[in-house]
Amino acid sequence: MRQFSDGWNNPDNLHSWLLAFCAGVISLRFLEQLPPPGLTVAAAALAALLAVRGRWLRPVAAYALGFCWAGVVAAALLDATIPVGMEKRDAVISGRVVGVPAAGEGYQRFDFEVEQLQHRGVTHPSPGKIRLKIYQDQPRIRSGQRWRLTVRLKRARGFNNPGALFNYETHLFHHRLRATGYVRTRPPPVLLKSHDPHSVAAFRARAAGFIRDSLEPGGRAGLVTALAVGLRSDMRDRDWEVLVRTGTIHLVAISGLHIGLVSGLVMLVCGWGWRFAGALPLRLPAPKAGVAAGLLAGFIYALLAGMTIPTQRAVCMLAAVAVAMFFQRRPFGAETLVLALAVVLAFDPLAPLAAGFWLSFGAVGVLVIGVARTRTASRERSEAPSARRVLRQLGAWSAIQMLLFIGMAPLLLALFHRVSIAAPLANLVAIPAIGLAAVPSALLGLLLYAAGLEQAAALAFQISLWVIDALWNLLEWFSAAAWSVWQRPPPPPWSVPLAVVGALLLLAPRAFPAKRTGLLWFVPLLAAPGGGGAPGPGEFRYTMLEVGHGLASVVQTRNRLLVYDAGPRFPGGLDTGETVVVPFLRQLGAPAIDALVVSHGDNDHSGGHRALLEHFGAKRVLTSVPEMIPGSQRCRAGQRWVWDEVSFEVLWPPPWSPQGRIRGNDASCVLKVSSAFGSVLLTGDIGKPAEEALVRSRVDLAAEVLQVPHHGSKTSSTAAFLERVRPALALASIGYLNRYGHPHESVRARYARRRIPVYHTAGEGAIAVSFSGAAISVRGHRGAERKYWLLPPERLAAQVRVRPHRRAAAFIP
Repeated sequence: MRQFSDGWNNPDNLHSWLLAFCAGVISLRFLEQLPPPGLTVAAAALAALLAVRGRWLRPVAAYALGFCWAGVVAAALLDATIPVGMEKRDAVISGRVVGVPAAGEGYQRFDFEVEQLQHRGVTHPSPGKIRLKIYQDQPRIRSGQRWRLTVRLKRARGFNNPGALFNYETHLFHHRLRATGYVRTRPPPVLLKSHDPHSVAAFRARAAGFIRDSLEPGGRAGLVTALAVGLRSDMRDRDWEVLVRTGTIHLVAISGLHIGLVSGLVMLVCGWGWRFAGALPLRLPAPKAGVAAGLLAGFIYALLAGMTIPTQRAVCMLAAVAVAMFFQRRPFGAETLVLALAVVLAFDPLAPLAAGFWLSFGAVGVLVIGVARTRTASRERSEAPSARRVLRQLGAWSAIQMLLFIGMAPLLLALFHRVSIAAPLANLVAIPAIGLAAVPSALLGLLLYAAGLEQAAALAFQISLWVIDALWNLLEWFSAAAWSVWQRPPPPPWSVPLAVVGALLLLAPRAFPAKRTGLLWFVPLLAAPGGGGAPGPGEFRYTMLEVGHGLASVVQTRNRLLVYDAGPRFPGGLDTGETVVVPFLRQLGAPAIDALVVSHGDNDHSGGHRALLEHFGAKRVLTSVPEMIPGSQRCRAGQRWVWDEVSFEVLWPPPWSPQGRIRGNDASCVLKVSSAFGSVLLTGDIGKPAEEALVRSRVDLAAEVLQVPHHGSKTSSTAAFLERVRPALALASIGYLNRYGHPHESVRARYARRRIPVYHTAGEGAIAVSFSGAAISVRGHRGAERKYWLLPPERLAAQVRVRPHRRAAAFIP
């Protein structure tokens, strides 16, 4: 520990080595492709040999060691996956249920540690941990059970869209989940070993059930469960939204704040009580005994919270602080922060993939600065009267909240594209209420429940809920305020480090040189346009988003925005309108939707429209099912308008509908978007009857880009229709390994015979087509934003340029 007191620029300083090691681990997070493992290990060995001869190369060796360690872990995890030929085919697995299963609408979701994997009688290497669903008509799954299951698996994968706040594929990789799937009913699951009722996971599940049963249903009992045992599946969506808008979401995610509060409370109580333990303080001083007890309490709380990755990170940081205090070093200095960072990255080299990693250490770094400033101020004002001293302490607490707001703003804008303006005021009250009242009450309830005193435990949980309810009135008031959240498009990556420098300057002491220039460093972060800039006059950009089996797409002109279909809302609550389309529109910096077209009433096209109308509204809504969307108009052939020299024309359905025969998929609104640079034909889910009617009509169907009708089902994309459209390329919105087999083989063959390339969202992620200049450019988001842990694109590894079939010089808007 003595080396911590040496200078930072000393290559023999332990600090320098730890920082270099951390930099090596973190740098792997930004790679598009992993280097060969042998080359990585050889480079680390060479750096270590050179470090023996040159003391200034020792930090380089530490950097290489960190990079090598992270690379080896990542490579081993990438290798632990299922063969491509096994996807969506029956496989037999045996293993153990890990964690606490989560209940959904008609299913259970659980993580499963695979010990043996067999496919067609051949044993394959285990993929490690996977995530499964089992449906209601099958046995109930409990933590710790061992099962033999027949499953259908696919590689870990998630949607890949611009502006998304959450990447499920990254989440799965970070949590070491290498495949997802579901349990088959035939043959039935076989229980190999029952669960251990005395395990921590079993206790957490029972405690969660007890809290659910003992508190009023339909209320905020899910918040108490989250604080007590770290299970957040019972929390309501509207409660999540309140916490997000007020910047208090960290209060229900058991992490450093909760574990630190519990550990600190136990440390103070045990340290005080140890003084009366006879001769024991002579062998172990009371402060050190309190530190040991606090560390143990924090570890037990982390176990009760499931020892998730955020709690593991918190325990590592707590251990670093405890070691510093035990050896009588500054517990909240930069030395301890660097030690904690190194411990976390050595324990979990994939931690930089999680937003919580950056937020945790960013917040602790800001607090280190805040504590230093508070100490300076307290030394200057220690002679103040007691009443005034209390006011100054309150002022210091308020100042720390403002420091956190300023210091965390760059990271919050980079990660979530918004900052809660209400956060400093909300946290000023919420942190003491939750940390000093709600959490202790919930933990007391756990202790009483473990002791069998269920009535007393129910009262303790009820007290925790009363505290939360009293606080909630204030949080809801902040959340409802129009000024509570400031949102902006995602900033360019290079602007984030500049804003961090600006934040550090603003947090610096008053006498620090250039402190007043801090705001200038924020200018690139705040002023950079979103979405890559708007198209020019006559140009437009069409983006087909990845929403699984469904359709959601956006047409952007210079000053206007049209959304064609809103994506599905899946059973279980996943609304792609909320999670995919809304973040994409915010990335574009859209203040409102100028027109929303919902082609027809099927959920996979219309399910997300409520989220779009709630967040943005729409100046005009066209649909073939106006009875489903209040205030909308029926789309009819002949409707036409022009925005920014770009023409929009509805081609189908006809103004008349003989005897109501046109309905369902064939009633989909067909929209053609055209300009001097090309055109795109959006077809919804029309099938053969609607296609034949359009072919017989005199409308101009010719378009450079075609949205494949009905996701490529065998009842669509007829030969006559393709001959009339004559697209240069086609785009299909499909789910990965979807159960319908879209696009159908016969449909693929029809496109292939006409040499029309078909790109689909399951292989490329979101697909953006820019109509500008001499050629049409096509770009897949999976290929444009490659990372080593994400599945590679199927075809669009780079931008593709397509020359239009016909120049539209005669186009008259």
